[in-house]
Amino acid sequence: MRHPPPLARKSVVLAPQTRPELLDLELSVVTPLFGGGIEPGQVDDVLPVRASSIRGHLRFWWRACRGHTYPSAARLFADESAIWGKTHTGNGSGGPSDIEVEVTILKAGRPLQCVTYEPVTRPNGHVRWRPHWGPYPAYALFPFQGEAEDDHEPSTWGKPPREALSGVRFRLRLTAAPHVAAQRVADLREAAEAAVWAWVTFGGVGARTRRGCGSLYCADQRFSPGQADPGDWISDAVDRHAPGETNPTCPRLPFLAGGRLLLQRRANGPLPDLVAWGAAVNLMRDFRQRPDYGRDPGPGLSRWPEADSLRNLTRASPGHAPSDADLKYFPRAELGLPIVFHFKDAGDPPDYSLEVDKYQASRMASPIILKPLAVSPERGYPMALLLDAPFIADLAGEGHPFPLRLRPREHTEEFPVANPADVFDPTKAAHVTPLTRAGATNARAAFVGFVRQEWNGQMQEVEL
Repeated sequence: MRHPPPLARKSVVLAPQTRPELLDLELSVVTPLFGGGIEPGQVDDVLPVRASSIRGHLRFWWRACRGHTYPSAARLFADESAIWGKTHTGNGSGGPSDIEVEVTILKAGRPLQCVTYEPVTRPNGHVRWRPHWGPYPAYALFPFQGEAEDDHEPSTWGKPPREALSGVRFRLRLTAAPHVAAQRVADLREAAEAAVWAWVTFGGVGARTRRGCGSLYCADQRFSPGQADPGDWISDAVDRHAPGETNPTCPRLPFLAGGRLLLQRRANGPLPDLVAWGAAVNLMRDFRQRPDYGRDPGPGLSRWPEADSLRNLTRASPGHAPSDADLKYFPRAELGLPIVFHFKDAGDPPDYSLEVDKYQASRMASPIILKPLAVSPERGYPMALLLDAPFIADLAGEGHPFPLRLRPREHTEEFPVANPADVFDPTKAAHVTPLTRAGATNARAAFVGFVRQEWNGQMQEVEL
């Protein structure tokens, strides 16, 4: 058996591997951070922000900035994999990324309970728990409120309220990997700056970033408008970071180019009063649910057609019958999936979830992002961004069935949504009040029209 030669006694000095720096930034999290830890849905009070999570965000936002110029999904995936890495699969394929991501926690933040509960005794003697959200927008945070159990303290619920973190600060450093050729560094720096700009401006860390949780601020003038006009600043940045005409054969994915940005001109504070965050998020709440817009005045019925459509499918309804016995129409699917339908009246259907039924997925992220655009740790502008994302009807065709289903939470009948007209149909839209009031035939255009009405005279609109 051969043995390796003995080591020489003299010391050996290895040449250090060079990693050209692309970006080195300090970032602050200016709205509560939920999730983002090693355990899904849970915050980590030691490592609240992880490099692997940020890499995923940067991958998405790089694609949103650059993907519209690619002729095919294969070409896009090849470049994306080279820059941000390729996940190893069962056949051993995979590869390192050209950009390395390092995170250093500067301030781990403090625990924050965004919802508290008050016990209320029912006439039958049982105790129920009434939530109080304080300054935080409940419409953004309701997934974290837990599942109330009568007569049990919130801390003992099977699914208790989730805790958030406040005041997190961290350092983000992006470098070129050692294997990267010197002539490629400038291109990687440009790609990194585009991805970080879009992520800081429109994204965040942790869960529910599309509804403003975990929003970010960076003092570097490349990533914050500061005293500049925010709409002009974003428009100039889009020209720089998402240039080029859309390739007619590009894959159908959410892109910045072709999207629409709506900004309220009045700057408010993301912290400590969270006014800017609430002003943005509550647009969607009011569009869907506000009396005399999304529903009838008082504790009235919804003016959206989904509930009656589900009643028709299940042949279940309370004292009132659906206004149209043949109605089957789910226009709000275009605002993101799943949609959970929870009925309260006796005789109504059980809980159902409208989901994507394609690519082994059940959800479709909302194309609408609502958050504060932070111009300092204390001030921000309410912002609504509509990405140029494919419509659900566009996902059908090419021999594929229409990819939606109504899945029950209990063991009852499941319903496929097999016709694109069940989501987009101008004839049906003409009978839906929230669509007609905005002069629209689909929910996305109606939402933009609603925001224009709400922010009339105080709004800056930017076509991206």
